[in-house]
Formats: sequence, structure tokens, C-alpha cells
Amino acid sequence: MFPLASLFLIIALFATAILASEANDSPEELACAAENQSEVDEEQMYTNLIEFVRSGDGFVNPSLVVRPVEPNASFRGVFTTDSVREGDVLCSLPWHLILKAEDVDEIREDELTICRTIRSVIREMKLGEDSEFAPYVRYLLSTPKVQLPSLWSADGRDLLMNIIGAENEHYIMNPLNRWLEDCEGGDDPLELQAAMLTLSRETWDLMIPFYDMHNHHNGHKLNTIIEIREGEKIEIRAARDIEKDEQIYESYNFCSECGGRSTGYGTTELLFDYGFVENYPQRWIIIDDVVEFDLDYTENGSHDELEVRWLTKHVPSKSDILKLNEEIEQLEALQSSSFSSFDNKVPHHEWEVTKQYLSALLVALKHAVEAAEGVEGSPTIVVSEDFDYEEEEEEEE
Repeated sequence: MFPLASLFLIIALFATAILASEANDSPEELACAAENQSEVDEEQMYTNLIEFVRSGDGFVNPSLVVRPVEPNASFRGVFTTDSVREGDVLCSLPWHLILKAEDVDEIREDELTICRTIRSVIREMKLGEDSEFAPYVRYLLSTPKVQLPSLWSADGRDLLMNIIGAENEHYIMNPLNRWLEDCEGGDDPLELQAAMLTLSRETWDLMIPFYDMHNHHNGHKLNTIIEIREGEKIEIRAARDIEKDEQIYESYNFCSECGGRSTGYGTTELLFDYGFVENYPQRWIIIDDVVEFDLDYTENGSHDELEVRWLTKHVPSKSDILKLNEEIEQLEALQSSSFSSFDNKVPHHEWEVTKQYLSALLVALKHAVEAAEGVEGSPTIVVSEDFDYEEEEEEEE
């Protein structure tokens, strides 16, 4: 018989060897292993979410995958692995796979629909793995904290307010006030998290699994259209032919289900509602919110050139142009004084986003001035076909 003491000695030596091996791993190697495991877990989470849709009689186009928007980036998007033809279905979800207001256990009289949707999300988050929406809840809980300017640090908000002015302080209102005040919701951390996730992701007061993973873009890159058949299903189709490796985009404002955002809502509003500065095309509302224009690249010979497209009949007058030039001068001074080097009082993300917004605003205002000064024959202005353009005559004082 093998001696018991010898067996214990072999086990002890084996355990010591394992511990010694682990101890020899450098912090960098351990961090890399943890990161790789995290990536595997994240990939599995997206796979489970897609399977959740498909197993519930929904459809996700087999040509779609979730992957980082850039190599080594944590930010992800939905991409094609093969070309998709215009009109093809990208994803389709039957009504029972959508988190919505009527899913709440208790209907409160006269309560807003969005409030009931938030309560539905709270219920499923509390159920956790026991929720019938568990793969979707897992995804929601994994998403980074929403970085809205209204939730920034005091220094970050003050820096941004220096750009937009005190008269636009309403932009800084905490969106959670809608839950706490309009919905009379609780301030439990889980409830606040559910409210923030819902308010930043809902479409027509609906929480739509997989669809809410699509990032925002307008212009030619916008390649989806959505059809909501209430009580039946939601279907997302290709708005045009989509090439292999293209990212799938939706629009957060140029869409039929955006709640009236097609006018009076642009780049500034997107920043405060979603926390990012959109790429071109951009939409700007200036001068007491009555002048609205799009700014986008247009093909001009061999070079891309930014083009202004007026969207209202009110084009800046001479006095408006003077005001705009004064604002440009003030913003350029702010750019030189506050953004020449990083201010460590402001969190880096908040400083970078504010710097990006200021740069975009300056470019937009300068192009608006150039276009307004040279309306006739200017190659940088296009008047929208939505109205008959007539230059307003300024009254002589």
C-alpha cells in the first residue's frame, strides 16, 4: 500500500508548485489574463442577447455582429460581415420581446407612459437572472455609466456653461428629475440606474433589445429605417445597400419615431441628451433659436468642403452677423485660455468632450457667417428645398 504520509507530501508539493507558478506571473500578465477573460465574457453576453431575440421568435440578420468600433476600443457597435441589400430585414422583434409600459404589475392613474416603462425595467432588474429578459438585463447592467453633461462634476458643468451661456442653463437640468418628480419615483440606486438607462435608450417609450445597440449617425452613413407595429412587432430594415464591414447606424433625431426632433433639435441637444458631439452632418440652431442650418461635407472637385444648408427662412441679417462675430471672438478667447492645456480640476472625459464641442461650434458659426455674408453665388451655401428662400431686408435705423 502506498504510504499515506507520502501521498500528503506529494499533494503539498503539487500545491506549492501551482502557487509558485501563479506567484511568478507578473501584474501585467495577470491584468492581461483578466482582460482577455473579460472580453470572452462580453462576447458571450452579446451572443446570448442575439440568441435571446432569435429564440423568442425574433430575427437578427446573420450578417450582423457586435464588435469594437476601432481596434482595442471598448466602445462597440453593430457591423455587417457581408453586404446587405436595401430593404433587407436587419432585425425584427415580436411585441413580447420588448420592455414596455403595459408590462408593469400596477397601472397608476394618469401616470406618464415613460414612467411605467421605467417601472418595468426596475422590475426586471430586480428579478435579475430570474427575469424572462435576463440576457437583455445583463447587457443593460454592463453598459458604462451614462456621461451626460447634467451629471458631470461642478467644474465640468461650469466649463461647458462658459460656452453655451447662462441663458441656456435649462440644458443642464438633471434628467433624473423626470423620474423623481414627474414619475414620483424612488431614489434607490437601482431605481435611479434603471431610470437613467431607460431615459437614455428608449424609443417611443419602448426598450428594444439589440436595436438600442445601434450608434447614431445622420447623412449618408445613416442606413436603417424602423417600423413600429404597435402590439405586433418592431422591424428594422436597411435604408440603402450596405457594404461589408459597414457599421449599422440609426438617427437619434432624423427619424419618424424621434418625437418631433426633426426640427429645433440638433448637435447641442444631442450632446446634453446623449453625452457626445455628433460627427458631420451636424444641425445647429442659433440666434435665439430661430436660425437653423445643417453643416456637412459636400464633394467639390477633388476636395471635400463643408456646406451650409439653411433650414429656416430667417438667414442671419447684418446685425445678426455682428453678434455672431462677437460670439466667435469670445469663444476663440475661451479656447485659448481654457483649452491650451488640460485643466486637471475637470475630469479628463468632460474636458475632452467640452473641447470637442467648442471646436465644432466655432467651425459651425464661422461657416454660418461666411454663408450669410455671401448668399448670392456663394459655393458654401445651399438653401433647403423645404421653403422658398427670400433674403430678409434689414430695416434702416
